[in-house]
Amino acid sequence: MGIRSGIGSAYMYQNKLMDGVQGNAGYIGHTILNAEGPMCVCGNRGCLDAYAGELALNRRYQELTNSENESYYTMRDFMKLSRNGDAVSQKILKDAAFYLGITISNLIKILEPKMVLIASCEPLKGTTYWNIMEETIKKYHINEMETKLELREAQLLEDDYALGACCYVFEYLFETPRLSLAIL
Repeated sequence: MGIRSGIGSAYMYQNKLMDGVQGNAGYIGHTILNAEGPMCVCGNRGCLDAYAGELALNRRYQELTNSENESYYTMRDFMKLSRNGDAVSQKILKDAAFYLGITISNLIKILEPKMVLIASCEPLKGTTYWNIMEETIKKYHINEMETKLELREAQLLEDDYALGACCYVFEYLFETPRLSLAIL
């Protein structure tokens, strides 16, 4: 799962990336959490991205500070502001972590993974953000399913995102084309 301007994820099954019909499997940012929630850039309301993506964090920050500052803050910037005692950053990160935790809890119920790997450009483990996300997952998780789920952190550098996209392209570049036949 990756946290940036949007929130995405990838599902691995038998050591193969599941990509879906149009290659968008795992893009959880547009999972609707509240159909009457804030407007998302996709045109729907209440998507995870509208609560926890960087664009939403920036929108909420401007709303809560009554700022007309056009600066764009990354997750790393918000984490730094939060560590330095900025109360607005702390609040919006807590809210974002809660909504991400709800979404992860739902995914766990659907997919029953052995491990959930959370990736960000900023270290999260041990932060209030991580703790709230983890507490929310546990709170909304069904007890019988708490077998051996492992919640781990990975840190991705900016270049890692582009490298991952390149690997994805190369994986399919050398694959034998699939034929799709329709019987009329």
